[in-house]
Amino acid sequence: MFSILLFEFFGTGIFAGTVNIIDPLPVATTPDVNQYYLIYICLMYMAVLLICTPISGGHLNPAVTVGVWLTCDDKKAKIGKMLYMVFAQVLGGFLGLAIGRMVRVKLTSGTPLVPASYNPAYNYAVSPVQTVQTTLP
Repeated sequence: MFSILLFEFFGTGIFAGTVNIIDPLPVATTPDVNQYYLIYICLMYMAVLLICTPISGGHLNPAVTVGVWLTCDDKKAKIGKMLYMVFAQVLGGFLGLAIGRMVRVKLTSGTPLVPASYNPAYNYAVSPVQTVQTTLP
């Protein structure tokens, strides 16, 4: 069980971090570059899936994990495993986003690896809440 959670944690973290590093780089000015960006993301996802699938099933997404749980026969017996996997994926995703953000800041602006203005609590907790609040009627 621990190896499943570990692979889901690191697999989701690696994928989320890679997407966060590659996505906002200011090189996507032509359609050709945007095309290559999608190829890089697909190759990274395939590589992470090839590594994680034999051990954990390669869900790498809480929605996929919940969907697989919904299709299983014995839901009561597997709800604990599903919740642990979702928790590991969410934590891995946040870790990947934080590390990806730090690396991206270093690559794009030459600022220190962790800038003084970087506040993960604001970026990943307060900002989405404010977004939801502004979109509600």
